[in-house]
Parts: sequence; C-alpha cells; structure tokens
Amino acid sequence: IMDYNSFFLEYYQVFFLLFVFIFIYLFYENLFRYIFFIIYLIIFYEIYKNFFNKKIIFLLYLYIASSFLCLEIYFYYFYNSKIFLYLVFIIIIFDTFCYLFGTLFGEKKIFKIISPNKTYTGLYFGIFFTLILSLIFNHFFEILHIYTAFIFIIMIILLSFLGDIIESIFKRISGLKNSSNLIPGHGGFFDR
Repeated sequence: IMDYNSFFLEYYQVFFLLFVFIFIYLFYENLFRYIFFIIYLIIFYEIYKNFFNKKIIFLLYLYIASSFLCLEIYFYYFYNSKIFLYLVFIIIIFDTFCYLFGTLFGEKKIFKIISPNKTYTGLYFGIFFTLILSLIFNHFFEILHIYTAFIFIIMIILLSFLGDIIESIFKRISGLKNSSNLIPGHGGFFDR
C-alpha cells in the first residue's frame, strides 16, 4: 500500500529545492562554485560520520573527490549557464518521473538488493518523459542543436542512472538507507 502523504511530502520538498536552486541561479549565479564546494564539504562530512565500512571508505572518498574535481574543471573551463540549467533540469525530470511511475505502477524491480525501489516501469517512463520534456525545453530556449540535445539528454540520463546505482551500492555495502537525514524525505546531500 502506497503512503500518499509521504509521496506528496517528497514532491513538495523537490519543488522547494528546485525553487532554491532557481533563486540561486537567478540572483547568485556567480556563487555556484562556492555553494557546490560547501555541498561537497557536507558530503565528505556525511561519509565521515555515517559510512563505517573500511573496505569501501577509500573508494567512496575517491569517487566523491573525482566528482568534485570534474565539477571544478567544468566551472573553470566550460561553464555555460544555459547548459548547466538544462543539465539540472534533465536530471530532475528523469529522477521525478522514474520515482513517480515507479512508485505508482512499478512492480518488477531492476536491482532488488542494490536499489529495491527502482523498477523497469519507472525507468522506461522516466526515459520517455525526460526525452520529450527536455526536447521541448530545448526547443523553446534554443540551448543546443536538436541532434546534440538528443545525445546530451541520453548521456545525462545514462550517467544519472549509473551514478544513482553506484551511490546505492556504496550505501548498501555500508548498511545504510540514506547517507544522512539532512534533507528529510530525500536522505542526505550524497543521496541528492
């Protein structure tokens, strides 16, 4: 039986987080690098505080550090505000529709042990709606050429899904459901 109060609470929180992101994007875009630096410090703290499996702790720190390094390189050399906003939009749409359709209609699990809430239904509908909405968004805001946009969307979907699975593997090995309780209903910053 689905808990609709929990379901809607998570979606209200998603919209709140999206509002905060858009507010920062519109008024404090020049602070993005510093905000992400603070977020990564929080993630390192979550790992230090909550992940106790010594076998994976080095790999986990390496994974997060390489992610941070890639983000810094992106901000320093390649940052484009429209493409960055587009990237975040794609990830949010994919995650939202996977969760929505997976929760409402999903039965067959993709990875029962690693990530028990991921279903084939959620994944397929997530991909479908992300492609459609992202291409519409791209058309109206003229961010990328249509073929480039299609490849970009597919890459982001695949890498987002892969990152989510890797993150789930780290948590399952450590016996955690969430990396922390810093974002109620969503786990910690590592989860997000």
